[in-house]
Amino acid sequence: WLTCPNATKLVSRLESEQTIEKVRKLLKEHTGFRERFLFEEKRYSLFLNEMLTRYCPGDVARALSNRGVSGGRLGTLKCLHSHVAFAILGNFSTGVVGNICIERLGGVDNVWCRDKPSVCVG
Repeated sequence: WLTCPNATKLVSRLESEQTIEKVRKLLKEHTGFRERFLFEEKRYSLFLNEMLTRYCPGDVARALSNRGVSGGRLGTLKCLHSHVAFAILGNFSTGVVGNICIERLGGVDNVWCRDKPSVCVG
């Protein structure tokens, strides 16, 4: 989901700090947050289904259809890395869960790294 090794490491730290449980609590307690999350999950699923139908054989498309951002059932939260990648892909206008993670890591203007790893240098 995330290709930057530094971003991956930082988001892994969030997961080790039980951020998934904190976000699940937000989803349970705040209707607006939950509704936005479910809307984005459904929107992502529609996009994924369209791409699968267009580019994958029937059995593959059927097996992978109707998935959320984390690749699981719609509305489940299991991988912050995928949600951060989704937020970045949407230029931070989508991905309510990913944007919470990005804020916890220093905000949208946060620079993931000072010295780019060789994998990132073109």
